[in-house]
Amino acid sequence: MKKIFLVMLYLFANCTMAKVTSTEKWNIVNAQFGVVASKDGNVAMLSNAGFLFFTIGTGSCVEGDVDEQIYEISVDSTLVKMQSVCLLQIWFHMAITDEGRTFVFNKFTTLKEVKVFNSTFTTKEFNAVLAIIYNQKPAI
Repeated sequence: MKKIFLVMLYLFANCTMAKVTSTEKWNIVNAQFGVVASKDGNVAMLSNAGFLFFTIGTGSCVEGDVDEQIYEISVDSTLVKMQSVCLLQIWFHMAITDEGRTFVFNKFTTLKEVKVFNSTFTTKEFNAVLAIIYNQKPAI
């Protein structure tokens, strides 16, 4: 399971990181990923598999590293357990519990902006991007 997750995240990161430009609204990249940047240069990404990833904070890493430590990262003043994976020499963070993932999704679907750690992300067009990504018919 962990290898599948890492492969998915690697493909996702390669497809989206070079194309993140908007801090004003969520955009669709490669017809299957949603992305938005914060004004301080961090990125929030939504995969078509339903995962939200964040590039927040600093620190160098080695490609493929998985930080086994669980971090409690503030999402709108509530601590959410997240794990970190290094891809493209950038730490990607994702909520690891069902409750945490649901909490983060609810924030992005109901608020105008969401603060993750010290970065603030707009939610403008998040619901539209979410609907487009999830309503795509899978290949048979």
